[in-house]
Amino acid sequence: MLALGCLFPVLLAIGGAMIGAMLGGNTGTLWGGIGGLALGCAVPAIMLFALGSARNKR
Repeated sequence: MLALGCLFPVLLAIGGAMIGAMLGGNTGTLWGGIGGLALGCAVPAIMLFALGSARNKR
């Protein structure tokens, strides 16, 4: 699971760039890649925070 969390930013950036390219051309590729990278970094950070707080409440 840890390896999958480390790959999230890369996979979502590539996926966002591909979808952006299909929908919006060159500009869509850039925005899709940036959005995917931001989302890919935010999801593991939120999960780490949630798991840490759940562990402390126990």
